[in-house]
Amino acid sequence: MDKLNWVLAVALVLIGIFGVLYARKTLKAIEGQLAEIRAAGKQTDAMLEHAGTQAQAAKLSAEAAKLSTEVLINSERAWVLVSKVWAPDIGPPLGGRINEFLFNLENRGKTVARLTGPYKVKFRLLAAGDRLPDIPDYEISNRSLLDAPESPIHGRIMAPGQIDERISAQYWDVQITIGVFESIQKLEGRLYFYASLKYFDFAEKERELQFCYVYVPATKGQPARWDISGPKEYNKHT
Repeated sequence: MDKLNWVLAVALVLIGIFGVLYARKTLKAIEGQLAEIRAAGKQTDAMLEHAGTQAQAAKLSAEAAKLSTEVLINSERAWVLVSKVWAPDIGPPLGGRINEFLFNLENRGKTVARLTGPYKVKFRLLAAGDRLPDIPDYEISNRSLLDAPESPIHGRIMAPGQIDERISAQYWDVQITIGVFESIQKLEGRLYFYASLKYFDFAEKERELQFCYVYVPATKGQPARWDISGPKEYNKHT
């Protein structure tokens, strides 16, 4: 019986030894697999990071190319601007008087501008303290800015340095009476003029010039004039 117990004890010891060895072998195999998984994960992260870096570099390169193109276009494009505003001659529409806004248009860019039309303009009379709308509400008039169908300004090429002098935007509102003009002189009312002029540059990109002026009556020592005025949406150039 003692001999049998000894054999069983030896057998259990051997089984334990083999179990430990097998367990260690299994753990090593698992550790190896985990190491491979970690290595694969690091490689994937590196690849993703590299791809992300490449994508970011490509994006930055594209943005730089776009900016470079825009800078080139802006350096060579047409810039059509209001170069002069003539002194106003505003008064009651009596005796054939035509109230108008007169200005010069000039291309100060390096390439031609192709003018389009009809231009959008508006005169607006507001009571003192009232404000213009935040967004300009232009009108299209056949009697202003040479907008008649036979006008040569439609689609006309404006060369660099070329000036169109004394462009007239006429005010035909018959409601402007003597009393209304007296209120303007007393600053009880304010007369505004605003316009939008569109043209195409050499890259066939549409541009828009927007400007707004307010009539300032004459004072002692100061003749009547037009001053730039209005919200930011009235004075822009794209």
